[in-house]
Amino acid sequence: MERTDFIENRADVIKNIYTLYSYLGSNSEEERDWALNRFKQGKWYIVEPFGNMLFFAPSRFVGYKNNNIAKHTENHGDGTQTNEYFRRNRLYKISEDEFLSKQFNNFMLSIGIDKESAQFFIPYNQEISDLQSGHKCYFICPTHCSGQKEDAWKSFFEKGIMAIGWNNTDYSNYTLEEITKEYVDDAKAIAAFTLIKQIKEGDIICCTNNAYGLWGIGIATSSYRFKENIHKAGVDEDGEEAYYSHYINVAWICFKEQGFIPTSDLHIHAPEKMWQPYGTLTQKDIP
Repeated sequence: MERTDFIENRADVIKNIYTLYSYLGSNSEEERDWALNRFKQGKWYIVEPFGNMLFFAPSRFVGYKNNNIAKHTENHGDGTQTNEYFRRNRLYKISEDEFLSKQFNNFMLSIGIDKESAQFFIPYNQEISDLQSGHKCYFICPTHCSGQKEDAWKSFFEKGIMAIGWNNTDYSNYTLEEITKEYVDDAKAIAAFTLIKQIKEGDIICCTNNAYGLWGIGIATSSYRFKENIHKAGVDEDGEEAYYSHYINVAWICFKEQGFIPTSDLHIHAPEKMWQPYGTLTQKDIP
Protein backbone atom coordinates (compact mmCIF):
# COMPACT_ATOMS: atom_id res chain seq x y z
CA MET A 1 0.00 0.00 0.00
CA GLU A 2 1.32 3.41 -0.97
CA ARG A 3 2.38 5.80 1.79
CA THR A 4 1.40 9.45 1.53
CA ASP A 5 2.58 10.72 4.92
CA PHE A 6 5.60 12.53 3.49
CA ILE A 7 7.74 14.85 5.57
CA GLU A 8 6.94 18.56 5.27
CA ASN A 9 10.34 20.16 5.78
CA ARG A 10 13.97 19.53 6.67
CA ALA A 11 13.17 19.61 10.38
CA ASP A 12 11.02 16.51 9.87
CA VAL A 13 13.93 14.80 8.10
CA ILE A 14 16.40 15.72 10.84
CA LYS A 15 14.06 14.30 13.48
CA ASN A 16 13.86 11.03 11.53
CA ILE A 17 17.65 10.90 11.25
CA TYR A 18 17.89 11.37 15.01
CA THR A 19 15.36 8.56 15.52
CA LEU A 20 17.34 6.17 13.34
CA TYR A 21 20.62 7.02 15.07
CA SER A 22 18.95 6.52 18.45
CA TYR A 23 18.16 2.95 17.39
CA LEU A 24 21.86 2.47 16.59
CA GLY A 25 22.70 3.44 20.17
CA SER A 26 19.83 1.53 21.75
CA ASN A 27 20.27 -1.00 24.55
CA SER A 28 17.96 -3.26 22.55
CA GLU A 29 19.84 -5.61 20.24
CA GLU A 30 16.70 -5.90 18.11
CA GLU A 31 16.54 -2.13 17.56
CA ARG A 32 20.27 -1.92 16.79
CA ASP A 33 20.07 -4.73 14.25
CA TRP A 34 17.00 -3.18 12.65
CA ALA A 35 18.79 0.16 12.23
CA LEU A 36 21.93 -1.52 10.86
CA ASN A 37 19.82 -3.26 8.23
CA ARG A 38 18.37 0.08 7.13
CA PHE A 39 21.90 1.39 6.55
CA LYS A 40 23.00 -1.82 4.80
CA GLN A 41 20.04 -1.84 2.43
CA GLY A 42 20.05 1.86 1.58
CA LYS A 43 20.92 3.11 -1.89
CA TRP A 44 20.29 6.84 -1.54
CA TYR A 45 21.28 8.71 1.61
CA ILE A 46 20.27 12.10 2.94
CA VAL A 47 23.20 14.12 4.33
CA GLU A 48 22.65 16.61 7.15
CA PRO A 49 25.18 18.52 9.30
CA PHE A 50 24.77 17.97 13.05
CA GLY A 51 27.28 20.44 14.43
CA ASN A 52 30.71 19.44 13.13
CA MET A 53 29.56 15.97 12.09
CA LEU A 54 27.75 14.81 8.97
CA PHE A 55 24.88 12.41 9.55
CA PHE A 56 23.74 10.02 6.83
CA ALA A 57 20.40 8.23 6.65
CA PRO A 58 18.53 6.18 4.01
CA SER A 59 16.25 8.47 2.03
CA ARG A 60 13.29 6.09 2.17
CA PHE A 61 13.20 5.95 5.97
CA VAL A 62 13.58 9.69 6.53
CA GLY A 63 11.10 10.66 3.82
CA TYR A 64 7.97 9.88 5.86
CA LYS A 65 6.87 12.05 8.76
CA ASN A 66 7.63 10.87 12.31
CA ASN A 67 8.85 7.54 10.98
CA ASN A 68 9.81 4.73 13.33
CA ILE A 69 10.25 0.97 13.45
CA ALA A 70 6.54 0.21 13.76
CA LYS A 71 5.48 2.45 10.87
CA HIS A 72 8.31 1.35 8.60
CA THR A 73 7.74 -2.34 9.33
CA GLU A 74 4.03 -2.04 8.58
CA ASN A 75 4.68 -0.19 5.32
CA HIS A 76 8.22 0.76 4.30
CA GLY A 77 7.06 3.00 1.47
CA ASP A 78 8.86 3.66 -1.80
CA GLY A 79 12.29 5.25 -1.99
CA THR A 80 11.66 6.38 -5.56
CA GLN A 81 8.72 8.43 -4.32
CA THR A 82 10.59 9.98 -1.39
CA ASN A 83 13.52 10.90 -3.64
CA GLU A 84 11.19 12.56 -6.12
CA TYR A 85 9.46 14.37 -3.26
CA PHE A 86 12.79 15.76 -2.01
CA ARG A 87 13.68 17.04 -5.49
CA ARG A 88 10.25 18.39 -6.42
CA ASN A 89 9.94 20.37 -3.21
CA ARG A 90 13.52 21.63 -3.39
CA LEU A 91 14.44 20.20 -0.03
CA TYR A 92 17.47 18.23 -1.21
CA LYS A 93 19.54 17.87 -4.37
CA ILE A 94 21.76 15.13 -5.73
CA SER A 95 25.47 15.52 -5.06
CA GLU A 96 28.43 13.40 -6.12
CA ASP A 97 31.61 14.28 -4.27
CA GLU A 98 34.72 12.51 -3.00
CA PHE A 99 34.42 14.28 0.35
CA LEU A 100 30.92 12.87 0.91
CA SER A 101 31.99 9.39 -0.13
CA LYS A 102 34.92 9.44 2.27
CA GLN A 103 32.83 10.71 5.18
CA PHE A 104 30.14 8.15 4.43
CA ASN A 105 32.60 5.26 4.24
CA ASN A 106 34.17 6.29 7.54
CA PHE A 107 30.75 6.36 9.18
CA MET A 108 29.68 3.00 7.76
CA LEU A 109 32.91 1.34 8.84
CA SER A 110 32.38 2.76 12.34
CA ILE A 111 29.14 0.76 12.57
CA GLY A 112 30.68 -2.34 11.04
CA ILE A 113 29.38 -2.03 7.48
CA ASP A 114 31.54 -2.20 4.36
CA LYS A 115 29.45 -0.71 1.55
CA GLU A 116 30.83 -0.34 -1.95
CA SER A 117 28.66 2.45 -3.29
CA ALA A 118 26.02 4.99 -2.32
CA GLN A 119 24.37 8.09 -3.72
CA PHE A 120 23.68 11.27 -1.82
CA PHE A 121 21.21 14.09 -1.36
CA ILE A 122 22.44 17.27 0.34
CA PRO A 123 20.29 20.23 1.49
CA TYR A 124 19.01 22.09 -1.55
CA ASN A 125 20.42 25.49 -0.60
CA GLN A 126 23.84 24.22 0.48
CA GLU A 127 27.07 23.31 -1.30
CA ILE A 128 29.82 20.88 -0.33
CA SER A 129 31.84 23.80 1.04
CA ASP A 130 28.99 24.52 3.48
CA LEU A 131 29.07 20.93 4.71
CA GLN A 132 32.83 21.17 5.21
CA SER A 133 32.69 24.38 7.25
CA GLY A 134 32.91 24.43 11.04
CA HIS A 135 29.92 24.97 13.31
CA LYS A 136 29.20 26.51 16.69
CA CYS A 137 26.89 25.78 19.61
CA TYR A 138 24.49 28.53 20.72
CA PHE A 139 22.60 28.85 23.99
CA ILE A 140 19.34 30.78 23.97
CA CYS A 141 17.05 31.84 26.83
CA PRO A 142 13.42 31.58 25.65
CA THR A 143 12.18 34.70 27.46
CA HIS A 144 13.09 37.68 29.60
CA CYS A 145 9.74 37.42 31.42
CA SER A 146 10.18 36.13 34.96
CA GLY A 147 8.75 32.70 35.76
CA GLN A 148 7.55 32.01 32.20
CA LYS A 149 10.39 30.01 30.66
CA GLU A 150 8.45 26.76 30.26
CA ASP A 151 5.62 28.37 28.30
CA ALA A 152 8.14 30.29 26.19
CA TRP A 153 10.05 27.06 25.49
CA LYS A 154 6.80 25.42 24.36
CA SER A 155 6.38 28.26 21.85
CA PHE A 156 9.90 27.60 20.53
CA PHE A 157 9.20 23.89 20.29
CA GLU A 158 5.76 24.08 18.68
CA LYS A 159 6.89 26.60 16.06
CA GLY A 160 10.28 24.99 15.45
CA ILE A 161 12.22 28.18 16.13
CA MET A 162 14.42 30.13 18.52
CA ALA A 163 13.98 33.89 18.74
CA ILE A 164 15.13 37.15 20.31
CA GLY A 165 13.33 40.45 20.86
CA TRP A 166 14.05 44.20 20.68
CA ASN A 167 12.86 46.36 17.75
CA ASN A 168 10.37 45.08 15.18
CA THR A 169 12.70 45.89 12.30
CA ASP A 170 13.62 43.30 9.69
CA TYR A 171 17.42 43.10 9.74
CA SER A 172 17.72 40.53 6.94
CA ASN A 173 19.60 42.95 4.69
CA TYR A 174 21.33 44.93 7.45
CA THR A 175 25.03 44.69 8.14
CA LEU A 176 26.08 44.25 11.75
CA GLU A 177 27.43 47.80 11.68
CA GLU A 178 24.00 49.11 10.65
CA ILE A 179 22.29 47.11 13.40
CA THR A 180 24.78 48.38 15.97
CA LYS A 181 23.87 51.99 15.13
CA GLU A 182 20.29 51.26 16.22
CA TYR A 183 21.43 50.03 19.65
CA VAL A 184 24.28 52.38 20.51
CA ASP A 185 23.49 52.34 24.23
CA ASP A 186 22.37 48.71 24.49
CA ALA A 187 25.33 46.33 24.70
CA LYS A 188 23.06 43.33 25.37
CA ALA A 189 21.14 43.90 22.14
CA ILE A 190 24.33 44.31 20.12
CA ALA A 191 25.73 41.08 21.58
CA ALA A 192 22.53 39.15 20.81
CA PHE A 193 22.22 40.41 17.23
CA THR A 194 25.92 39.81 16.60
CA LEU A 195 25.39 36.14 17.40
CA ILE A 196 22.01 35.54 15.78
CA LYS A 197 23.33 36.96 12.51
CA GLN A 198 26.21 34.45 12.67
CA ILE A 199 24.05 31.33 13.10
CA LYS A 200 23.99 29.04 10.08
CA GLU A 201 22.37 25.77 9.13
CA GLY A 202 23.83 22.85 11.03
CA ASP A 203 24.76 24.83 14.14
CA ILE A 204 23.62 23.35 17.45
CA ILE A 205 20.99 25.31 19.37
CA CYS A 206 20.35 24.76 23.09
CA CYS A 207 17.44 26.34 24.94
CA THR A 208 18.52 27.06 28.51
CA ASN A 209 16.79 26.99 31.86
CA ASN A 210 19.39 29.07 33.69
CA ALA A 211 21.89 26.69 35.35
CA TYR A 212 19.25 24.04 36.04
CA GLY A 213 19.44 22.39 32.63
CA LEU A 214 18.25 22.62 29.04
CA TRP A 215 14.70 22.69 27.74
CA GLY A 216 15.84 21.26 24.45
CA ILE A 217 18.67 20.72 21.97
CA GLY A 218 18.23 21.19 18.25
CA ILE A 219 19.83 21.84 14.88
CA ALA A 220 19.52 25.17 13.07
CA THR A 221 17.85 24.77 9.67
CA SER A 222 18.06 28.41 8.60
CA SER A 223 20.02 31.57 9.12
CA TYR A 224 18.47 34.81 10.46
CA ARG A 225 14.82 35.46 9.62
CA PHE A 226 12.18 38.01 10.59
CA LYS A 227 8.46 37.72 11.25
CA GLU A 228 6.75 40.24 13.45
CA ASN A 229 5.69 38.81 16.82
CA ILE A 230 6.41 35.21 15.82
CA HIS A 231 7.23 34.23 19.41
CA LYS A 232 5.22 35.07 22.53
CA ALA A 233 7.74 35.50 25.32
CA GLY A 234 5.10 36.02 28.02
CA VAL A 235 3.94 38.97 30.11
CA ASP A 236 6.63 41.39 31.24
CA GLU A 237 7.03 43.16 34.59
CA ASP A 238 4.81 46.02 33.37
CA GLY A 239 1.96 43.62 32.65
CA GLU A 240 2.41 43.92 28.87
CA GLU A 241 2.48 40.96 26.50
CA ALA A 242 5.99 40.52 25.10
CA TYR A 243 6.78 39.20 21.63
CA TYR A 244 9.98 38.46 19.71
CA SER A 245 10.35 38.88 15.94
CA HIS A 246 13.92 37.85 15.05
CA TYR A 247 14.28 34.10 14.68
CA ILE A 248 16.05 31.00 13.40
CA ASN A 249 14.31 27.80 12.29
CA VAL A 250 15.31 24.89 14.52
CA ALA A 251 14.71 21.14 14.42
CA TRP A 252 14.32 20.37 18.14
CA ILE A 253 15.45 16.76 18.51
CA CYS A 254 16.39 16.21 22.16
CA PHE A 255 13.95 17.20 24.92
CA LYS A 256 11.71 15.84 27.66
CA GLU A 257 7.97 15.49 27.18
CA GLN A 258 7.56 17.25 30.52
CA GLY A 259 10.00 19.66 32.13
CA PHE A 260 13.65 20.13 31.19
CA ILE A 261 16.82 18.04 30.86
CA PRO A 262 18.67 18.45 34.19
CA THR A 263 22.30 19.56 34.07
CA SER A 264 23.25 16.33 35.88
CA ASP A 265 21.94 14.29 32.92
CA LEU A 266 24.28 16.08 30.50
CA HIS A 267 27.44 14.61 32.06
CA ILE A 268 29.58 17.73 31.73
CA HIS A 269 33.14 16.87 32.75
CA ALA A 270 36.35 18.93 32.80
CA PRO A 271 37.74 20.45 30.68
CA GLU A 272 34.21 21.03 29.38
CA LYS A 273 32.37 23.92 30.98
CA MET A 274 28.68 24.59 31.38
CA TRP A 275 26.97 27.29 29.35
CA GLN A 276 26.60 30.81 30.68
CA PRO A 277 23.41 30.50 32.77
CA TYR A 278 22.17 34.06 32.24
CA GLY A 279 21.88 36.30 29.21
CA THR A 280 19.86 36.19 26.00
CA LEU A 281 22.15 34.40 23.55
CA THR A 282 25.66 33.01 24.01
CA GLN A 283 28.04 30.89 21.96
CA LYS A 284 30.57 28.11 22.53
CA ASP A 285 32.90 26.18 20.27
CA ILE A 286 32.06 22.55 19.59
CA PRO A 287 34.89 20.28 20.85
